[in-house]
Amino acid sequence: FKSYGFVKAFMATSDRLLRCGHERNQYSLTYQNNKFYLLDPVNYNDIKNLQVISYSRIFPIRDTLEVANEHKTLVRNLMIDKMYSEAIIEIRRQFIRGGGNDLELMTNYLRCLIALDMLELAVSFFEENQDILVHSGNALFTMAQVWNYLGDWENEEKFLKKTKEVISDEDIVLMKIKLHLASSYSNQNKLNLVRQELSDIPSSSLNFSLASYKIKSLDEIENMKFKKPFIAGAMSIFPGMGYVYSNRVQTALSAFVINGLFMFATYTSFKNDNIGAGSLFGLFGVTFYASGIIGSIKSTKRHNQNKYNNKIKKIQTYY
Repeated sequence: FKSYGFVKAFMATSDRLLRCGHERNQYSLTYQNNKFYLLDPVNYNDIKNLQVISYSRIFPIRDTLEVANEHKTLVRNLMIDKMYSEAIIEIRRQFIRGGGNDLELMTNYLRCLIALDMLELAVSFFEENQDILVHSGNALFTMAQVWNYLGDWENEEKFLKKTKEVISDEDIVLMKIKLHLASSYSNQNKLNLVRQELSDIPSSSLNFSLASYKIKSLDEIENMKFKKPFIAGAMSIFPGMGYVYSNRVQTALSAFVINGLFMFATYTSFKNDNIGAGSLFGLFGVTFYASGIIGSIKSTKRHNQNKYNNKIKKIQTYY
């Protein structure tokens, strides 16, 4: 109520009550205290899509095929065993001993920070040492991963392009960068660039089959038909019909019953000259009726967004 004002907050609360326990497939999940919960925060009204990032296991990199010294080997083994804090301590010890310009150690330091969800610190570390790290394809690719987790697709795109500039022209590596670039473009809704990157992967590449599958998914996205929110709003003149249009039958039933009860309570109260109760029931009734119209429009938008997200996930490539 403090953030949105009385009227908007009252209507948002009514909308939330109408869909309480329904539309579970429209919400992201969070895992806390050994239980899964649906995410539906107050500011959901201002968020197009709520995502939960789950990090894949972070492995160490090595920038040479030569036998590493015992310190680098220790760092690698610690990371393989998922002992990232201990790996950071060892890397910092090597920095103090004069290994502060070692690309492998610096890149693995970045990767440990990712594993520990210290993404802002990873950005800061890169900026402080970018004169050295900007020449390492592994470091640049790792920073693209950081920006992906932070949801900054433009910076992810920038670092992936920089990675392409510094890596050797190896099919497997270069095609992997193209797949990630296509994924970054998909997050920015640049579907024409998605197609361009995927189409550039030749039939001789090991990733050609995967690219073809993603192009097919892209074709499906471009031919998708979405429901129209204004139709849902217009249909909600009759309580619940807008939710039916957006395939939310349970919420539609709730809207129909609750609005019907308030209309009946308002009518009987005024009929019995109980003006106070009639006015109160009427106020709640109007609020739920209006929130049903607005809620059905939002529900249709969520339906369209989820439909789009389920398809776009087939194009995205994860780190």
